[in-house]
Amino acid sequence: MHLTYDKLFAFSLGAPKYSWIFSEGTSNSAVVAVGLKKSVSIEVKSSKCVNGRLMLVDFEYSGENLWVINLYAPNNLTSHKVFFQEVHNYLLPSQTFLLGDFNSVLDPSGQANRQIDSSS
Repeated sequence: MHLTYDKLFAFSLGAPKYSWIFSEGTSNSAVVAVGLKKSVSIEVKSSKCVNGRLMLVDFEYSGENLWVINLYAPNNLTSHKVFFQEVHNYLLPSQTFLLGDFNSVLDPSGQANRQIDSSS
């Protein structure tokens, strides 16, 4: 699902127990968002949006510094490769959570048949 500002607003109304940090969508990408539960003591230190496709959030939880990277990868193969080379620059040695829509197919032959390869 492509997340737009209208969809994010409607979704946030249905999830009032969360604070939302979201990227600035561009004409080539949708909005990327991170929801943090209000009842959990989380101190957001910083957040950064990269090209409307990458949301980086640095926060502290229970005395630990954590880094969340939420992404929405392009589905064009050339752009996809360049995008993940850029994402690699933001990965830290520890305490990093990488999540989002990777727009990746593990087994292209299974995509046409909608089969999941469970052998790996």
